[in-house]
Amino acid sequence: MGMFDYVECEMELPKLGDHPHSWEWKNEHQFQTKDLANALIEYRIDKEGVLYHKKIEYEKRYLTDEEQKDKDSGGFWHPMWNLEPVSEEWVKEDFTGYINFYDFIHDFEEDEDAWVEYKVHIKDSVVQGQVELVEFKKQCSKERKKSSEKIKSAMKARREYQKKWRYRFFGQYWNSLINRVFRGVRWVGNKLDNSWKLEEKLKF
Repeated sequence: MGMFDYVECEMELPKLGDHPHSWEWKNEHQFQTKDLANALIEYRIDKEGVLYHKKIEYEKRYLTDEEQKDKDSGGFWHPMWNLEPVSEEWVKEDFTGYINFYDFIHDFEEDEDAWVEYKVHIKDSVVQGQVELVEFKKQCSKERKKSSEKIKSAMKARREYQKKWRYRFFGQYWNSLINRVFRGVRWVGNKLDNSWKLEEKLKF
């Protein structure tokens, strides 16, 4: 599964189908795109149609002993430092081509979700023409909501289980040991593609 980038669009976006109200995106709403760097970079198209990317400068900060202890969650090795942002600025992006950006909207209407995709043509960093609506598709949200409720119930049951004495005094330490063993195996050779299945079966 490849990565993507984020796109904010301050230009006016086309109305979505026959929705009774023109859909109003929240300020700084981030769509996704796979037409740029695919490196989780944030881009912005401003009101004048100019494309920018967020340039962030980082510096290395070494962890304290306590932070290092917290970060060591079962692997054989963790870095002793973090990269932390120290400055950021929006820089004009040198780009020519087409950018498709999209999002999946939960609860677009009472019982419907929606998929929306837009496209812009950019030449020398500037949008040519208007934003184009490529696809707008609604679908029933009942199955998605049902699946979401199942996940919430499973997470709640898991939290309740983790409060039990057998997990607190034994299970969590066993799981930590299993984590270390399987992470070590994958780190050494990355041979067991389906090792996670066995790993999950061995855990509490």
